[in-house]
Amino acid sequence: MSKKTETLQEIVKINLDRKNAKKWRFISILLLISLVFVVFFQVEMINKANKDIRIHKVNHIAHVKIQGVVYQNKALLKVLKAIEKENSVKGLILEINTPGGGVVAAEIIYNHIKRIKKKKPIIASVSTLATSAGYLIASATDRIYAHKTSIIGSIGVLMQWPDFKDLLDNVGIKSKTLRSGKFKALPNPAEDTPAYVIEDLQNKIDEMHTWFVDIVTKERSIPLSKIPAMTDGRVFTGMTSIKMGLIDAIGNMDDGVEWLKEQKQLEEDMEVITYETDEDALRNDFSFKNFLISFITKKILPDWFGYNSSSPFRL
Repeated sequence: MSKKTETLQEIVKINLDRKNAKKWRFISILLLISLVFVVFFQVEMINKANKDIRIHKVNHIAHVKIQGVVYQNKALLKVLKAIEKENSVKGLILEINTPGGGVVAAEIIYNHIKRIKKKKPIIASVSTLATSAGYLIASATDRIYAHKTSIIGSIGVLMQWPDFKDLLDNVGIKSKTLRSGKFKALPNPAEDTPAYVIEDLQNKIDEMHTWFVDIVTKERSIPLSKIPAMTDGRVFTGMTSIKMGLIDAIGNMDDGVEWLKEQKQLEEDMEVITYETDEDALRNDFSFKNFLISFITKKILPDWFGYNSSSPFRL
């Protein structure tokens, strides 16, 4: 090979290296800007969540939406606490449309619903889907309605993390970590996850799965013999779910309201009043900016970096 050819190859290689360096600098800057944007947004949402919740004093049925990824939504919890305490609320409708979310967040909401249930009747109305954490929350109610084509189930637990090690190696970035113990700060996206860590995490997942299954068995009075077929993570349509005992009836929110009035002796003309959370307000003010905020805070950061206050384990 001639010196001229070698020189050309070196020039091409240098140019490629420069292009790659520019690309990664751009990605790093974009991620940094996104993170700053998200932190600002989170502070704004916390301030909104601290506002007082006003409950109507006229006897009524409360309507609360649980939508999107389940997380520790302070505004939602504040609404539920207010509904529990206010005597003018004679019943509660949970309109559920969620694929799931954090284990701890789901447990907290589930426990809130159970406390309300001791004082007032509650029904769950599933729109498109109530899977995983969404189904856990629905199971705490007196009665679950869903459409024939609603998606129900996904009774299971998972944990995900990205593996950036090969990518970092290719760009020449090394990650170094000092630990007080072999399990500390693992898994880490920048390094290989040892087998003993995988085994330990799987044990925790299995423990949480057993907890989830026990709740479903108790709340839905489903025989243990039927449990394995519905707790391996698969989803079911509303039509199949009613046969399996996962829901009580095919119907919508209006059917649930009718059931509350008939079975719980509520006044026929009792009004249904919707209590919005901050997430509801954000969706009503739809824009590309709000979509981007929601996508980053509810999907990218939780899935890739664990940037939320929920458990890294998800339902």
